[in-house]
Amino acid sequence: MAAAKALAVEVAPSQVTMKGLYFQQSSTNEEVTFVFQEKENVPVTEDNFVRVQVKACALSHINTKLLAEMKMEKDFFPVGREVSGIVLEVGRKVTFFQPDDEVVGILPLDSEDPGLCEVIRVHEHYLGTWQSVLQNYISLFH
Repeated sequence: MAAAKALAVEVAPSQVTMKGLYFQQSSTNEEVTFVFQEKENVPVTEDNFVRVQVKACALSHINTKLLAEMKMEKDFFPVGREVSGIVLEVGRKVTFFQPDDEVVGILPLDSEDPGLCEVIRVHEHYLGTWQSVLQNYISLFH
């Protein structure tokens, strides 16, 4: 079983406004280290992206074998994929969401933002309103 430890990693203080949780796997694959990294609170600059204030995030198992098979090995990998929150800002081509909408979503594996962060940027296709997600779930069983 892999041992886990947490560290704080600081970056240059310019434009840094929040922390996010990342994991770093050792070269021996026996120890996983979790680190809080300072990151910029980047505004929405891409047309189809949404900026979301995270209210809840699920902490799921990190499948390091899958990441290795998909050639997604990085020094630091974002933690937290399933999120819910409030829309803060939308890109100019986003039509389904507007500020103050309550949303839920699953961040893609290649997301640079961890779900365990104050604010994330995510493509609109990875989000839904909690009402639409609940309605789709209920329709599966009726």
